[in-house]
Amino acid sequence: MYFDEIVTIGEIMEMQIGEITVKTKLQDILDDRRFLVFHPTVKGVPISLTRGDLAKVCFYRPNGVFSFEASVADWYVKNDIQLCEWKAVTEVTKFQRRRSYRLPIVLNVTLKPLSGNDEERSKTYRAKTIDISEDGMLLSCFHSFPPGTPISAEVKLPDMQTRMFTTEVLRCETPFNDNDPHNMVLLFLNCSHHDRAFLARFIMRQQIIARKKGSRK
Repeated sequence: MYFDEIVTIGEIMEMQIGEITVKTKLQDILDDRRFLVFHPTVKGVPISLTRGDLAKVCFYRPNGVFSFEASVADWYVKNDIQLCEWKAVTEVTKFQRRRSYRLPIVLNVTLKPLSGNDEERSKTYRAKTIDISEDGMLLSCFHSFPPGTPISAEVKLPDMQTRMFTTEVLRCETPFNDNDPHNMVLLFLNCSHHDRAFLARFIMRQQIIARKKGSRK
């Protein structure tokens, strides 16, 4: 299938451009091959691109991870927003159910919005993880955020250390009962190789600890 048969506007996409992996958002579908996204950035700085540069593009569904290759067609500023036009050069393929293991674990998280007015950005909200992976976190939180909201997430680890991540809301589910918390998925943005390695080691250590506890029962 081609990307326009499955993707939706507002979709969070992960792009691997050379050795750099970043996340961006689909802004428009121009035709059956061409699409617009926010110009990919690293730490807020737009990546330098050349027409014809290739990227591996991934997006996620409950039933799997989908990917295709695309090439840079153009880039420009529209309504003060930096956009990048890409052209899909391969069909979409499903290559596995999940890219990374989701570790069920409860960790305290402090959330701080990175967008909005000064008052909104000054507020903090408490949340707890339901699970965590190298790609993001599933949280329980009594405050809801719209998809696409950039959020700073400070995670308190079992050894009482904290780790700060820049994230974006993928989805926020409304609970059945008004007094229950929202389930919210945050994707890590511009996660460095150092942070990914840290997450991989942390998840592996917790799996080992869980297996040892299970073997003693």
